[in-house]
Amino acid sequence: DKPYTAAFAEQVKRDLQPRTPICLDRDSATMPRPNVLFVLVESLSMHHSQLFGGMRNLTPHLDSIAQQYTYIPNFYANGFTTDGGMISLITGRAPIPAIGRYQSTEAFKGFDKPETALPETLHRAGYDVDFFTTGDLAFLGQLQWMRDLRFDHFEGAENPFYNGMKRWTFNAAEDKELYRRFLQWMDQRDSDKPWFSMLVTVSTHPPFVNPETGKPDEPGVFAYADKQIGMLFDELNKRHFFDNGILLISGDHRSMTPLFAAEQAKFGDSAMARVPMVIATKLPIQHGALPGPFQQTDLVPSLDNLLN
Repeated sequence: DKPYTAAFAEQVKRDLQPRTPICLDRDSATMPRPNVLFVLVESLSMHHSQLFGGMRNLTPHLDSIAQQYTYIPNFYANGFTTDGGMISLITGRAPIPAIGRYQSTEAFKGFDKPETALPETLHRAGYDVDFFTTGDLAFLGQLQWMRDLRFDHFEGAENPFYNGMKRWTFNAAEDKELYRRFLQWMDQRDSDKPWFSMLVTVSTHPPFVNPETGKPDEPGVFAYADKQIGMLFDELNKRHFFDNGILLISGDHRSMTPLFAAEQAKFGDSAMARVPMVIATKLPIQHGALPGPFQQTDLVPSLDNLLN
């Protein structure tokens, strides 16, 4: 809650060694305009996955999609909360909190300038940009943030689709219903413009209550979430989404649970920052594990390079 000193700022400038961007050769005139679906899974971590972490086997559907298509084994969350993950992915900026952030609920203060954020970046490429969650958009001021950043469509727990459904943390319906709602929206959409949609799940938020049993059960709720990811993948496949569409699945941050000893041994100091990243498409991209480190803040410049 104190501002950085001028001496610290100068030290950062001296020590910073920027990476050379990795760019793909492409002909922008012939590039497809793929629809892009980003599923941000609450608390999804390396230790849940046999493929990514090797500690538990709670995500067989996610692992199967990754092995069939593309995945990033060295992917980093830039924050340790959902708002930090959203700020990183949507604004392309590290979520260094404003002074007083943890004495207030102004989670998105200072990250509300639309010019370089995801919606306006993709608007320049002719895209609609949409946001879906089952959680309460009033929490931490998300609703105003969506307006400030000029999302074309955004919705949460208030959507009539969820009327009469059982609610859980943050007044949220379960993940299965979020995916059913998105599929309904996609099926009913009548615009020819390409779209980018972000889905933010809630079911795997602490205290990890499994909607199928109503009981706290971390392994069970992540197995449930994985099953719903498998359902969404199958439904997208039926709709031939992957012919000209990209599905990205990742975690917003590592789960707020103690580190496993094996996790610490495997990943070292970065263990608390790692989350899975899966990319599924039939478009011509490299399959298998992509080498090198990537992070959440790479999404906006990567899409900007690909589409603009």
